[in-house]
Amino acid sequence: MKITLQPLIDFITDFNLNTAEVVSFNAKICFSSTFFSTIVEGNVEIINIHGKNINVVYLLGEDIEKYGVPNMFEDEHHKIEYQPNDCVIVKGRSESFDNYTIKIYPEKMLQK
Repeated sequence: MKITLQPLIDFITDFNLNTAEVVSFNAKICFSSTFFSTIVEGNVEIINIHGKNINVVYLLGEDIEKYGVPNMFEDEHHKIEYQPNDCVIVKGRSESFDNYTIKIYPEKMLQK
């Protein structure tokens, strides 16, 4: 695993997610902004762009595309936090949604 952002490392470790080059897992994704909110299920991938030390979180799935919510988050442009044993939180801003928050709950947690 080449992830270098400590909140993501803690999240991956706490939930015993795979530690391959691409960390991939199913999750419940809660999106909320000033104007819109939704909860969807999808796939999440976390990678590190080699040589640039940039961690990226991708949200994949039909519902993500259907609602047009942001689906790529680089740690240098977004605030990424981890609530221990709960979820990853991504905070950002876009023209379409203004300020937004995304909470990512891994499927492994949902099965407990």
